[in-house]
Amino acid sequence: MYAYAIWRADGLLRVTLLVGVLMSMFTAIVVKLFAAILVFSPNGVLNTTLIASGAITEPIALVNNLSGAVIGQLYIVVPYTILAVYSVLSTIDESLIEAGRDLGAGPVRTFREVVVPHTVPGMLVGGVISFTWSVGSYAAPLLLGSGAERTVGVAVADLLLRRFDWAAAASLGVLVTVTVFVALAVAYIAVGRTRGATNE
Repeated sequence: MYAYAIWRADGLLRVTLLVGVLMSMFTAIVVKLFAAILVFSPNGVLNTTLIASGAITEPIALVNNLSGAVIGQLYIVVPYTILAVYSVLSTIDESLIEAGRDLGAGPVRTFREVVVPHTVPGMLVGGVISFTWSVGSYAAPLLLGSGAERTVGVAVADLLLRRFDWAAAASLGVLVTVTVFVALAVAYIAVGRTRGATNE
């Protein structure tokens, strides 16, 4: 929806929304994760605000667990997905939306039958980017997780730095690389078919 909001916005608002995404992308990952800790920790901004408003009576555990690792990873990859979807939205011909409205389709139906099919390639690309980032994630599970979350990046680091099992680490790295290339190939084929179906 953020990508859709950027696409529908005009002038300064669009620039502001885009700058917000780009700033998040170009900020160092460790800095972003420490900012997430300040927001989601038991004494962070979110819990403090919710307790002050009376919405909750005790802090919600959002860091040092699986939720924290997921939040941290989403914080890293979502901007890339937003830009991927926005890049596709920006190619939609406005006349298609106007034609849908002229044929009696409401905003919801126009969005569902005109906009969504065109965003599928962007969502696929964003999904592949997110998958690639998440497979090798290392900082988010360590800083916001409990230590029990075992991503491939954490597993490889453990094999190298604690067990000194270079062969296993290399094998795991090759396996991940092959998996990523397969995912890229599948996404490439899917995007091609989706674009062909959309153009028809």
